[in-house]
Amino acid sequence: MFAFPVVVALLFIAWLLLTRVFFRIEFSHLPGGRALINKEKEALGKTSFEEKAVLVVFLFAAFMWITRSFLWQGQIINIPGINDTMIAIVAALLLFLIPSKIRVAVCWAGT
Repeated sequence: MFAFPVVVALLFIAWLLLTRVFFRIEFSHLPGGRALINKEKEALGKTSFEEKAVLVVFLFAAFMWITRSFLWQGQIINIPGINDTMIAIVAALLLFLIPSKIRVAVCWAGT
């Protein structure tokens, strides 16, 4: 907790050094850059259900990892046995349990 302000200050200083001193960019506009990025974004298409499911499971795992020590082990809710390994296993199991697409397992039309 006490190192957080130091980390924020050093992150800002590192950003300034990297962008203004060591790797200075001499131009401010890349010709055709915005059009190329928009074209590539359109080629990706809409976000699929599977991509959204992976995002939700990842956010769940990240939230659990961040809040485990003060939210789930003692301070507010005490659930014994929750550690980083269990959170990762639950997230992996969720990825296996969430179906990727709704499809019929066996097609009986031809029989």
